[in-house]
Amino acid sequence: MLSEMTSSWRTLLVAAALGLAVGYVLFASAQGPRAEPRLVTTRPDLPSDERETISLFRAVSPSVVFITTKQQQVDIFGREMGEVDVGSGSGFVWDDTGHIVTNFHVIRGASAATLSFGDDQTYRAELVGTAPEHDIAVLRIKP
Repeated sequence: MLSEMTSSWRTLLVAAALGLAVGYVLFASAQGPRAEPRLVTTRPDLPSDERETISLFRAVSPSVVFITTKQQQVDIFGREMGEVDVGSGSGFVWDDTGHIVTNFHVIRGASAATLSFGDDQTYRAELVGTAPEHDIAVLRIKP
């Protein structure tokens, strides 16, 4: 029967079906349940251990660093040496002389490391030493 219809009748039929579908959706959504507003209740005080954790986080978070590592690679087309990003991780400031402790797997195979602090300061770091068997590495920056 559909094969006997002309193109204009098919178009009209499809338009009518779409119109009915859209009308039904609009009607059904208008009749749906309504959300009632409710009063916002005040949160109870946090437990003391949670307050201590928050306080500790605020105190030490400036010493956490984001580490981006690079590795030297040869561009096979231009035959030039260049650095490409190879990884990232985190670390923390160990002392006032610029030592940073991180995991060895963060800097494994890297030829350079850049450290970023929460205040957007960035520093180039040098590798001081590693203990791969303990997954520990020490970097140093000169702020």
